[in-house]
Amino acid sequence: FHRDNIGSQQIIRSGDINLMIAGRGIVHSERTPPDQIQADHHNMMHGLQVWIGLPLEHEQCDPAFFHYSHKEIPKVKISQEINGELLMGQYLDKISPVKTLSATLLMNLFCKKNAQHQFAFSEKEIGFLIVSGSALINREKLQTNDLIIFNDMSKIDFECPAYRNSGFGGYAWQHHSSR
Repeated sequence: FHRDNIGSQQIIRSGDINLMIAGRGIVHSERTPPDQIQADHHNMMHGLQVWIGLPLEHEQCDPAFFHYSHKEIPKVKISQEINGELLMGQYLDKISPVKTLSATLLMNLFCKKNAQHQFAFSEKEIGFLIVSGSALINREKLQTNDLIIFNDMSKIDFECPAYRNSGFGGYAWQHHSSR
């Protein structure tokens, strides 16, 4: 359950996206409602929190909060062995409804056993986070919770025995705050 000091209160379910723009500042919390906590942890949900740098002209904007249901998130067929969810940005012929103030690409990738694909991206920087399982990316073996970032998007060779992966990218963030 998300709650913040600008009045937002939102239950988040599996696959949903909450986008919060901090701007001048926001205070928030994410909590499991007491009536949903189970001693055996069968209702455990995993989440990924991503921080996206605001462009200089937006760093003092009003704070904001937006919720997107998993039903709004476009599905992307990468290949016969790899399907995805386009969480933010644009990929192939799909555009995510999630609006960001910085050029951002964020996808969940779901692979069949022994999937292989060669990616090419237009983003300035791209990363892969292994959420579960393992992968071989440009001959680099990665395990669960490993992150790899690329600056050369021309060719990314991707192999996975079977796993879930989050891929993301955009412009390389340069710290340029006026503060």
